[in-house]
Amino acid sequence: MPGRWVAIVGREKTGRVAAVWSLVDQLRASGLTVGGAVQERSGANIELVDIVTGTRRTLASASLDPDVCDWAFDRSVFTEVRESALASTGDVVFMHAGRFESNHRGHWDTLLELLERETMVVLCMPPSSLARIAFDLPDPIGALELPADTDAISWFGYEIQRLLRPANAA
Repeated sequence: MPGRWVAIVGREKTGRVAAVWSLVDQLRASGLTVGGAVQERSGANIELVDIVTGTRRTLASASLDPDVCDWAFDRSVFTEVRESALASTGDVVFMHAGRFESNHRGHWDTLLELLERETMVVLCMPPSSLARIAFDLPDPIGALELPADTDAISWFGYEIQRLLRPANAA
C-alpha cells in the first residue's frame, strides 16, 4: 500500500536521534530491513548518517553566508542521500524532514518517490515543519511525539511492525 508514513516529531535535544537508532535496532531485530539516513549534529556541522553503511556526510556547516538560518548546505549530499534511499530495498526507510522539505526542497522529491512504493517511510521532523509537510502528503498512519520514554519508543516500533505485518499475513 503506497503512501504509508509515520512521523517522529520533536524539537532539537528531545531525543530524535536516540529514538531513531533505538527503532532501527528494534526493527532489525524483528527481521525487517531498514534503510535511509538519520540527521545528527556534530560540532558546527549537520551530518547525515546512512543507516545501512554508517557513512557520514556533512550536509551543512555553520556559515556567515547561510542558506537557511545559520547553515550553508552542500547540495551534493541531498543527491547522494537520494540515490542511497531510492536504491534501498528496505521495509522501512528513515528520512529527515525540516524547513527545506516543508518548502518542497531538500529531500522532498526523494520523499515523494519513496511514498510511491510499498516501503514504510519514517519522517523525523521538528514540530515547526509538521503541519506544512502533513498537508502536502497522504495522512500519516502513526506518530511518536518527543520527548518520549523508552517504553513509548518501543511501543512505536511495535506499531510499525504491526502496520507492516497485518494479523492476517503469513
